[in-house]
Amino acid sequence: RSFFEIDEFVRNSVSRYKLYLVEKQGPMKAGLQSFKEEYPHIRAIFVGTRKGDPYSSKLRAFAPTDSDWPQFMRVNPILDWTFEDIWDYMRTDRISYCCLYDQGYTSLGDVDTTTKNPALFKDGKYQPAWSLSHSSLERSGRSSAGSSNSSPVSMMPLPATESETKHS
Repeated sequence: RSFFEIDEFVRNSVSRYKLYLVEKQGPMKAGLQSFKEEYPHIRAIFVGTRKGDPYSSKLRAFAPTDSDWPQFMRVNPILDWTFEDIWDYMRTDRISYCCLYDQGYTSLGDVDTTTKNPALFKDGKYQPAWSLSHSSLERSGRSSAGSSNSSPVSMMPLPATESETKHS
């Protein structure tokens, strides 16, 4: 189950940036397989993984998916960014983000495995994510217990340019 606030933020972003949203239910691998079958011309996917995230230790900025996954080139533009880098950029350039980050969440998953970060509880209330003083505590509000791994996988295919479609 996803947070209502995340779903609302995605809907608003799709509208604001005029994106085409494709959602697939189930685990990411199955969602990507279904997406690949529906959009075989899409060859690369952008991923928001950073070093220190689960399963990130061997990633590079550009890396193909593992052989037992649907074949895409993974583009990891923020792989070398820190928690602080993300928030410095977002706040400096006034990038919109989900309101849950202002309510004490620092890492968002599904409703059943995500809580407000206890490291942000000060003076009887939760502080915003960007005020976290130790980035090593970023995932303190996350647990894997009870995770169904069936939250929707959201993908936004970008149209290929005319020259790209001629060469494929």
